[in-house]
Amino acid sequence: MEHGVWQEIVKAKYLSSDLVSTVKWKVNDSPVWKDLLQIRHIYLRGRSIKTRNGANTLLWKDVWLDSQPLCILQPVLFDLCSDKNITVLYFIQKLGKIQFQR
Repeated sequence: MEHGVWQEIVKAKYLSSDLVSTVKWKVNDSPVWKDLLQIRHIYLRGRSIKTRNGANTLLWKDVWLDSQPLCILQPVLFDLCSDKNITVLYFIQKLGKIQFQR
């Protein structure tokens, strides 16, 4: 993510501790932000990210390992995984031991 005044304002007002891919719509969101959330799938599809320490990279939903997210490459495992919003950092901290259920 780039750094600058507008990025900091958007992060503080709309994202707080969430990621763009997981932030939920709120009643007091501006009409512009609501519209942006409706087309976020387009933004997410076209972006590339740097994993760094993995704290802001979603294991299943972000494109970080290949040209597609793991949820597309491994749909059965994604469906069975209990935590679909796990970060790469948390996955590493858990030594890859995450919960799957049928």
